[in-house]
Amino acid sequence: MKWQWIKELIILHLLCISILMIMFSITSCTYSTPVGHQVTPDTTVSDIFSSVIDTDSIEHWYGNQIYSNSLNYCYYHEQYEHVRKIISK
Repeated sequence: MKWQWIKELIILHLLCISILMIMFSITSCTYSTPVGHQVTPDTTVSDIFSSVIDTDSIEHWYGNQIYSNSLNYCYYHEQYEHVRKIISK
């Protein structure tokens, strides 16, 4: 009899945790725009991001300010990337 009560209590706790997780995941979804800009059908990539072509001819999209010799978030590749300025001759 005691084990049955414990099993029911565990099932109740798991159910409550599942309901809470679903509620938090639904309420945490908000509409956001990249880098704080409003996106319209006329918006182009250059209106929102600073587009940079690296030495390997790969395009990168960074936010409003690019920090040299630092990590910057690349919205094109969805990851932080180390950026450094190379002075061409």
